[in-house]
Amino acid sequence: MLKGIFEPFGKIEDIKLIKDPTTNRSQGYGFVTYVNSDDAKKALDQLNGFELAGRPMKVNHVTERSEYACLSALDNDEADRSGVDLGTTGRLALMAKLAEGTGLEIPKAALAQLHIGQNNPILGSAGSVSSSSAIAPPVCTQCFMLSNMFDPHVATHSVFEEIRDDVIEECTKAGGCLHIFVDRTSAQGNVYVKCPSIAVATQCVNMLHGRYFSGRLITAAYVPLINYHQLFPDSVTAKTLLHPSS
Repeated sequence: MLKGIFEPFGKIEDIKLIKDPTTNRSQGYGFVTYVNSDDAKKALDQLNGFELAGRPMKVNHVTERSEYACLSALDNDEADRSGVDLGTTGRLALMAKLAEGTGLEIPKAALAQLHIGQNNPILGSAGSVSSSSAIAPPVCTQCFMLSNMFDPHVATHSVFEEIRDDVIEECTKAGGCLHIFVDRTSAQGNVYVKCPSIAVATQCVNMLHGRYFSGRLITAAYVPLINYHQLFPDSVTAKTLLHPSS
């Protein structure tokens, strides 16, 4: 579950979910302890504010006195489940579920128990926790995901190929793309793209988000590079700009 998302940034010492003592259900928050503080900082930098399908995931640090080193918003159902599919779409689907908890305030009892401070931006000291009215901006990376590009129940092979070529063509206007994956089994109609730089990806996201494709409203969201590489290992060595097949 969570380990599959956070482990790419470094070796994890411990993961703990905060549960209601009465119901034994997740309260929507958990703590990740990294062996190395630098790895925790990388996870914080990449995952805090990561926006997926319009919803940001919230990751903050806590005090050194606290037992745990990295705070993340968790979904009540997914956090308690085992055997979650972390395949191509599974990991990002779970990340989307993680984002659902960001609109909730941490319970006061949890704040007191875990010594979470306020408004200190330095890793290893008290971290700030946003209220429901404060939403972190998305973290730009060179990878992104387009959603609602197609209906997998009616799309054909030729449609998938057309989508691939159209996305490559659009990205070429902003600087091109190095890797693309049309997830033909995705219920959300997802297409994953890696660009040669963050600047190019940003232009692509700004250009494609909110546009219509074959009558469908597209949403675009950044994907952390390290997670993209884990999802698509062949993208790590992709260095050549792609061109439409026709």
